[in-house]
Amino acid sequence: MIRLAAMYWPVLIPIAVLVGLSTALFPSAGRDDAYITYWAAYALGEFGEIVNLNGERLEQSSSLLHVIVLAVASWLTPLSVASAGPIVSLLSGVLTLVYTYRLAGLMVPRWYGVMATMIVATVAPFVYWSTGGLEGTLSALVATALMYYLIDPLHLSKGHKSKWVMIVVVPAYILVRPEGIFVLTALLIGTFTVVRARAISVESLERLEEYFLVLRRLLWWALVLIGSSVAIFGFRILYFGLSLIHISEPTRLGMISYA
Repeated sequence: MIRLAAMYWPVLIPIAVLVGLSTALFPSAGRDDAYITYWAAYALGEFGEIVNLNGERLEQSSSLLHVIVLAVASWLTPLSVASAGPIVSLLSGVLTLVYTYRLAGLMVPRWYGVMATMIVATVAPFVYWSTGGLEGTLSALVATALMYYLIDPLHLSKGHKSKWVMIVVVPAYILVRPEGIFVLTALLIGTFTVVRARAISVESLERLEEYFLVLRRLLWWALVLIGSSVAIFGFRILYFGLSLIHISEPTRLGMISYA
C-alpha cells in the first residue's frame, strides 16, 4: 500500500486541478442531451428493460455501457439517475487521469507523466464534460485503459497475466461508443503491422521470441474482439432488432428532420 501511494501520489495534482476546474467553472454542464441516456438508465433500473415511454424496446442512447453504468449506480446507491450522472462523469474523468499517468509511465519518467496528465486535466472539452452527465469521460476512461493494457504487455515478461483484462476492456470499448469496433479493429491491425515489420528485421533469436510473444498477445486481443462483436451484434438483433452499426433513435429522427 505504501509502495502504491509513493508511486501514484503525483497524479493527485492533476486530479485536484480537474475536479477544481470542472466543479467551479461547469457545475451544470450537459443539461439537455444527458437526459436521453438518463431515461434509458432509469427504465433499465426500474423495469429491468431498456424501453421507450410506450414500452417499446428502443436503444435511445449512443452508449449502452453508459446506460448500464448509470443503472447500476442508481440501483446500488440512494441517488437518482440524474444525480448519479454528473458523479459518474467526474469519477470517470478522475480515473482517466490515473490511466493517463500509468500509460505515460510506460514510456517516460514520472514527472513527464504528470505533465502529460496535467495537459489532459486542463483541456477545455474534457473539463466541461467531466460534469456533463454524458459518456464523454467514460469513453475516454475506457479508451485510455484499453491503450494501457494493450501496450503494457509489450514491456513485460512472459509470465505476466493480462488475458483476463481483454475480456472486460474490449467489450466495454465496443459498448461505450458505436464506432468503438472500427477504431479497435484499426488499432489492432496497425499495431500488428508495425510489430510484424519490426520482427522481420530482428537478428537476435531472443528478441525474435519476444516479438512473436507480442504477436501472439495481439492475436488474443483480436479473438476477443471478434467474439465480443459477435455477441453484441447478436444481442442487439435479438433485443432491439438493430444491427451492429447503430444510430440512436434521436439522432436518426434528427437526420430525417434535417433532410
